[in-house]
Amino acid sequence: MTSSATPNNNSMSSKPIHFDEISARISAMKMQEESTAYRCSDYFSAGKTSVDASCRSKLVEWTYSIVDFCGFHQETALTAFSYVDRYISRGSEHARKALDDRRLYQLLFMTALHIAVKIHETKQIDALVLSRLSHGKYSAGEFLEKERDLLNGLDWRLSGPTPMEFARCFLSIVPHCGGDDASKSLLLTYVQQQIKKATAKSDLLSQKPSTIALSALLNAMSEIDGKDLPQQQHLSVISSIEALAEMDSHSGEVQFVRRQLRGSFNGCFALPIPCKNIFQNETVGFEKQSSSASPVCVSRVSFSEKLKK
Repeated sequence: MTSSATPNNNSMSSKPIHFDEISARISAMKMQEESTAYRCSDYFSAGKTSVDASCRSKLVEWTYSIVDFCGFHQETALTAFSYVDRYISRGSEHARKALDDRRLYQLLFMTALHIAVKIHETKQIDALVLSRLSHGKYSAGEFLEKERDLLNGLDWRLSGPTPMEFARCFLSIVPHCGGDDASKSLLLTYVQQQIKKATAKSDLLSQKPSTIALSALLNAMSEIDGKDLPQQQHLSVISSIEALAEMDSHSGEVQFVRRQLRGSFNGCFALPIPCKNIFQNETVGFEKQSSSASPVCVSRVSFSEKLKK
């Protein structure tokens, strides 16, 4: 049931409030996540396959390690996971093959990261570098071929909402509900940690990004000290989000996700790929695009100086 609460205007005093813009953005993202093109399923529940939830968790952790090392945004990793999960959820012949072959599934993950970096970052990982990351397990040509397959499998729909996008919208309400920027920053840190946990949990694959975001924020708010966000402001933030996003913080889905995120999380997964050693002393340059180049066209620059540090 959707909450009928309205934003608490009494606690939003003199600051300019843009609730119409926030509400419109949330509504647009919710429409997008409801679309069949952007929905994911718990594809591991359909039957036993060579690839299991543990394989996915290891690749999620590996992806985060690359993103962290390269100084990319968390959003880039979340986008890559969305590409993989949406592609597999569509159940195409190529998707079924990837679930039955760990080599193909890992290739899919690495390719999804390759595309996500192009979308979100000013620097990127060249297909040749990806080949080095795999210790030669995949050639640059295989990455380019899989990229085309992945893009076609997603119908080139590359801009679906992620939990962090919803979370940032929700958090933008905090200063207008009596909280300060320090409270917002602290909540953001906790929310990022919660969402990072969520992405590794296969039993949350079918949950909507908005549900994960709200659950993560509610958990974060329950963790911070009352001095950082007093009870009155706490309740004001929740009621405002419920009204603007037309969501119920007490729904079964939200409570389920909150419980999952409170549970233990094994973050010790890592593939035996020493990314720093691979990148060290490498110059990652980009040649003029040829007919065999990647189909996602973006500005290409070298980031060898970053990788040498």
